Amino acid sequence: MRVLPDTVAGRTILVMLISLLASHLLSVFVYHTDMVRRVSSTSEHALAERLLSAKGLIEIAPPAQRDAIAHAVSSRDETVHWMVDAPLGNGPGPEALDSLAGQIRALLPETSPSDLRVAYEQAPGLDARPSEGSGRILASAKLKDGSWVTVTAPPYGDHGLLSSEAAISTTIMALAIIAVAAAMVRFLTRPLRSLAVAAERFGRDVMAPALAEAGPRETRMAAKAFNGMQERIRKLLNDRTQMLAAMSHDLRTPITRLKLEAEFVGDEDQRKRMLRDLDDMEAMVGSTLAFLKDGVDAEPVKVVDVSTLVASVCEQMEDAGMPVVYHSTTSAPLSCRPMSLKRAFTNVIDNAVKYGAAAHVSMAQDSDQYAVLVSDNGPGISLDEQEKVFAPFYRVESSRSRETGGTGLGLSVAQSIIRSHGGEISLENKADGGLLVKISLPKTVPTVDAA
Repeated sequence: MRVLPDTVAGRTILVMLISLLASHLLSVFVYHTDMVRRVSSTSEHALAERLLSAKGLIEIAPPAQRDAIAHAVSSRDETVHWMVDAPLGNGPGPEALDSLAGQIRALLPETSPSDLRVAYEQAPGLDARPSEGSGRILASAKLKDGSWVTVTAPPYGDHGLLSSEAAISTTIMALAIIAVAAAMVRFLTRPLRSLAVAAERFGRDVMAPALAEAGPRETRMAAKAFNGMQERIRKLLNDRTQMLAAMSHDLRTPITRLKLEAEFVGDEDQRKRMLRDLDDMEAMVGSTLAFLKDGVDAEPVKVVDVSTLVASVCEQMEDAGMPVVYHSTTSAPLSCRPMSLKRAFTNVIDNAVKYGAAAHVSMAQDSDQYAVLVSDNGPGISLDEQEKVFAPFYRVESSRSRETGGTGLGLSVAQSIIRSHGGEISLENKADGGLLVKISLPKTVPTVDAA
């Protein structure tokens, strides 16, 4: 199972999200700790002052009115009680209330420590002392006549790390930051996607346009280096083609001269053999030059129906008397170089006729690609040679017999053309005998905006 995202943008966003979350949690913790301290201190001071004011009012009032006064100065959260007997517990209060006890003593300096009590309220019927912070707070002070006044207040400092409002606000803020960060990261990594698409396009077509040198300095440098590499490779291919074209021209001259001289050979059989050899040499020179030109072919791209293109190849071969059958009703529009594709289909179907006695051609498609299927009735090709047959000048039939002819470049040319369109060609021996050639062509080419 993949843990990290597969793209640079995804990983950058993940790092930003983790950093943002860690920073936010730390800031919330610091804020919460400081707020608890401040709220606790304020609440302690307010409770101490409430006890001081209640003590002053009740102490000067007649005993008969003290309960009424205690009730009158009570609030919804804090209640005041006057009692004759001392409150439960006469030991030291919980350590958590030491600060409250200190503030009360500061406001009532004339009262001895034994006349002041702070504790947590104990639930009725329970003998066990409640844990710190588990109940309301009781703060009591002894009056001059020996009675007691007690203020009961809710526990303070019992605050959650985040309220629901704060959690919603934090979530909205985080989502907004993530959305903006995702958009910015995708924008910044766009030149990298452009570079990947340009490299794939150049692998199919050496005449592809140069990559735009835009974006940050590093991506501009990468684009400039890629464009320089592309231009050098294109120049290398052009130089190679021009050199071989010159060699082809130079070779054709002595071949033509030898043909003329062969016509004067007296032995008829010898003359025919010499002319056949010279014809083979001339065909090899032409085929080699055509094969090399495929890499720098400048044929314009058009949208055509591949099914119609294959059908036209099959019809031409049928008209020439070749055993070719085509079955397909599939419409297959594709942006391609039609003449190059036609040549690739011709080479594959022609091979099926030459080496497999007949060619049965059909088309299929799925959501992503078209498939041209060419099967024959021949002996097939062994697995260890299925890759070798795509090498230039390689032939399974090493004798290069006169019956089949050829220079061993047919499948090489076909593979070069199909791959230049982003497709692939593969071979498979059929269970009932014969060879199946599958030509796959993608329906669409990835764009810069692809994920």
